[in-house]
Amino acid sequence: SLFLIFQVLPYLSKLKSMTDVLTAQKEAQTDSGIQVIKEQYARIIEPHVRLNVWKDGFNVGRESPLFGMGYDSFVWQSIMLDKIPESHFKKGNVVGLHETPHNTLLQAFVSGGLIGLSLWLIIIGYSLMILTVDIVKNRNLLNIPVIISIIVSHIHGFFQDLQYIPMIWAITIIELGYAMTVSQNILQGSHRRKWDIIAAICTVIVLIS
Repeated sequence: SLFLIFQVLPYLSKLKSMTDVLTAQKEAQTDSGIQVIKEQYARIIEPHVRLNVWKDGFNVGRESPLFGMGYDSFVWQSIMLDKIPESHFKKGNVVGLHETPHNTLLQAFVSGGLIGLSLWLIIIGYSLMILTVDIVKNRNLLNIPVIISIIVSHIHGFFQDLQYIPMIWAITIIELGYAMTVSQNILQGSHRRKWDIIAAICTVIVLIS
């Protein structure tokens, strides 16, 4: 990413002449450009900043821990809950409130409660498992970058929920869709029966929800 930002983009943005290219490259490599990266990095690694945001997400989710508060409704719910003294979220001040809990798992908890969070973990776990089995049995090497991408996106999701950036969210959904194209028949019979039972239970839970 840094290579693209500092080396490639300047060339693409200023192609009028070689002078413009060199100027753009020089500007991108100035101390101010590096400082921006350092500031963003500091925001990520400062424990108290992240912990406070995650705490806000957890407290909003606690209002309806089983079914959640509604998809992507963190800010809306936070503003209302802050006016209710008995709420878990009550802060007395929502100035500077973040738009999301900045964590994919917490966002799933806020949106769909423990049910939504569990369903998401099951989907991710099943996808990674069946893609891995497909590599071992069918030597389908295309699965490798898909697996890596799903894992990396969730590492990113530890600091910022996937739904917040539509492109990353869309890619993740496409990758899960790709995983669902792998035939369940590559699993052993006993494993297939277990997953059929899990799928049936999840279906009932979703209908009840």
